[in-house]
Amino acid sequence: MSDTWLFQWRRKYNEHMKKQVFNPYLPSYEYIPDGEPHVFDGRLYVFGSHDRFGAPFFCENDYVLWSAPVSDLSDWKFHGTIFMTDSCYRQMFNGCTSLTTAPELPATSLANYCYYQMFNGCTSLTTAPELSATSLANNCYISMFSGCTSLTTAPELPATSLADY
Repeated sequence: MSDTWLFQWRRKYNEHMKKQVFNPYLPSYEYIPDGEPHVFDGRLYVFGSHDRFGAPFFCENDYVLWSAPVSDLSDWKFHGTIFMTDSCYRQMFNGCTSLTTAPELPATSLANYCYYQMFNGCTSLTTAPELSATSLANNCYISMFSGCTSLTTAPELPATSLADY
């Protein structure tokens, strides 16, 4: 087998990959079995629980974020960790400037830094979610709406139990 033949085969394979997306669509070392797709500004973003190969439990790794242009689902980009398993939804929508309404946040007990900068820089966010937690942990809401310049009202905080500092 010559290098020239192999190069031509790889080029044809890459051209084919641009036309059709295969499963798994992420690199083989990523285990995101229940990926949640969202489209913002012409890119498809995928995040979800992050399993560890051979682990006895699910969702043991930190959550990560991948994206690809909607026009080319073979061109995936790794954005890094979006939140660590011990800090829940940290920076989940960070910089999503087209997000106008926040999702429901039904948790009643929160972990440390749980919603840290969750909506940071979401400049189009006009409606904050209802914050139903009654038991708060250290810094669970810190900078949650930092840079959300379109919010008109602050959410109520029904908390009855606060963390000790």
